[in-house]
Amino acid sequence: MTKFTQRQKNLGRAAVGAFAATLVAGGISVITAPTASAYGMYHGAIAVSPSTGSWGRSWDYDTASQANNEALSQCGYTDCEVLAQFTNGCGALAESSTAYGGGAASDLYSAESRAIGRSGGGYIVTWVCTSGHE
Repeated sequence: MTKFTQRQKNLGRAAVGAFAATLVAGGISVITAPTASAYGMYHGAIAVSPSTGSWGRSWDYDTASQANNEALSQCGYTDCEVLAQFTNGCGALAESSTAYGGGAASDLYSAESRAIGRSGGGYIVTWVCTSGHE
């Protein structure tokens, strides 16, 4: 395995985008895109209307306030409430026969597990992750 191939393999899921190789002054230079956390903090949210079941979600916003506002706007009803807020991670919304539950975590599986637990069982309605997480 060449160094180039080994470097590509080592980037794994944390890399954002492919990397490009270019010839520079007779040599090869490898340029990699930074991971999502290197760009800064990405915020997301999931909101739900308990009366209608309508939901909205957002991801990759600069502030938590912007993410919350977008999720509430997408939800579209006056009784919408944010049930999951997350930064550089994932959020999920679950529904059971009696309640909605939101969960947030650094990975999707944990966010979904928390949402199902907070809803008292049930199933995942929607989920979303910020860039570089899943």
